[in-house]
Amino acid sequence: MYLKLNYILVIIVILTLNSCNKDVDISDDDNNNPVTERIITLENSYDLQVDEPSGLSFYEDGNFMTVDDNTNKIFVISPQGQLISTRNYVGDDLEGVTYNSKTKTTYVVLEAKRKLIELDTLDNILNEWSFTVNDGVKKNGFEGLTLDIENEIFYILNEASPGLLISWDYKTNKVLEEIELHFATDYSGIFYDKKDQSLWIVSDKSQKIFHTNLKGELKEDFDLDYDKAEGIIVDSDNNYIYIARDFDSNIKLFVYKLSQKK
Repeated sequence: MYLKLNYILVIIVILTLNSCNKDVDISDDDNNNPVTERIITLENSYDLQVDEPSGLSFYEDGNFMTVDDNTNKIFVISPQGQLISTRNYVGDDLEGVTYNSKTKTTYVVLEAKRKLIELDTLDNILNEWSFTVNDGVKKNGFEGLTLDIENEIFYILNEASPGLLISWDYKTNKVLEEIELHFATDYSGIFYDKKDQSLWIVSDKSQKIFHTNLKGELKEDFDLDYDKAEGIIVDSDNNYIYIARDFDSNIKLFVYKLSQKK
């Protein structure tokens, strides 16, 4: 009996030690990296010299691009919101813009017509593509545009009714996926982050920044204290977020610092 009890105790000790030696990982759903909460802090705000900015994109020489849905023109601006130049192209209900630094081509979307337009450096139209959104309302059409340059995949936002994330392959001219979004009231700007292959989405009415994977699944979000956020770009190397706001006389380019919560 005594030997039997000793045997049982030895087995229990061995099992307990094995259990204690196992690694315990607390990870997120996408990259098996530890989950750490991040925050944004407003660092600067600049007057934006564009009447009704919509969309933001990185451009050449450290500058940005935005479109004006009032004049339907494309503008090059500095990181401090100063107007650098005005492009020649005049569109129809422009709402989003992105730039391919490899091919030097510019892309814009037309909201109501749900068209994607490709422009060369002289603003000649090289191509245009039309998209169909079932049961879509024209006034809530295409609102945001961004590009994964390496894979030539575009990500297009349909603003609302329904809110959609559309991924489209430039090489094959095919819609790869059309995902209905439900985490905000509307979707007004989008940016592809090549550093971790993710998306940043801003919402005017929900007054938030959302960080998602390429399926539109939420990773984290950040509150804004204003509406009318219409464009977003993210400098992940330096942890800066830029937001374009279109609100009457308070048209701004906001600069936020992204950091770990202490």
